[in-house]
Amino acid sequence: MANITLKKYDIEKDVNVFMNFLHNDKFPNHRKRILATFPELNRNLRNDTQTPNIEYPIVKSFIDNYYSNNKKGIDKIFNNSSHIISESVPGYLADIASKMDISWEKDESSYRVFLTILPFSPFKGSEIFFSILEELREGNSRKGINYNIAYVVVHEVSHLILNKILESNELKEYSEKLNWTLRHHLQEILAPVLMNQEPIRSYLGITDYTGNPNLRHLFITQDADADNKINISIYFQNIYEDMRKQGISFNLILINMIKQLLYMESYIIEKYELWKKYGSKIYKDDKLLEFYSSPIYIKK
Repeated sequence: MANITLKKYDIEKDVNVFMNFLHNDKFPNHRKRILATFPELNRNLRNDTQTPNIEYPIVKSFIDNYYSNNKKGIDKIFNNSSHIISESVPGYLADIASKMDISWEKDESSYRVFLTILPFSPFKGSEIFFSILEELREGNSRKGINYNIAYVVVHEVSHLILNKILESNELKEYSEKLNWTLRHHLQEILAPVLMNQEPIRSYLGITDYTGNPNLRHLFITQDADADNKINISIYFQNIYEDMRKQGISFNLILINMIKQLLYMESYIIEKYELWKKYGSKIYKDDKLLEFYSSPIYIKK
């Protein structure tokens, strides 16, 4: 049976994941987000021209101090999260795996979850980094789904299971056609598609979840009238649900999704390049938002 374990924290791993997102061409706005979140670290790094080798000891010293100064709060979060991981998460993961036609009981994968003070929760390989920053700063005052370890683990494990399926013989022919941007969008669209299904939806207390911020204003239309549009995650959710009702396997559903993403490839890339440049600033600029949210047309 697949298993998942929670690790308290690992300073070296946290430093490495910080460094990855401070210097990541695919997510350039994450550097800005990290430095805006930690003004002290921003001051210590001084500018954007320093090399990773120079920045590494500065980042390590900052993270060391942060963990030392917040040990009590981190211990509390770890204890609470450990309980959720052991009592609830295995059942949630078995449910999400079944929606991808994977038997959790027969799966021999091992996943490790580490606490991180990044302002977001990424994954690398089979390791998931759960951001504890909001809870450290705001205690229990903020209980949104994005700050619940069960939500984060389910979301990220759906990516990890998807990656294994894409490497299977049945899917390899199709997955090899996906560039990085399309594969990234596939995993981020699929996570809310699956998480909006029962019973996981009720377990996590979510309603019409559309996924990561860059997906919230991506729309699809099948009419000449651009006003008749639907969020891209909900569009693919409808496809998943319709095909499931017909008894169609998850792999065939996935092939359908891949074909549709390949059809809209140029539009996805164009919009993601805009997101990489401006990030959430798009939502504060009417002209940028109008262009970004203009729907992608797909024939019926």
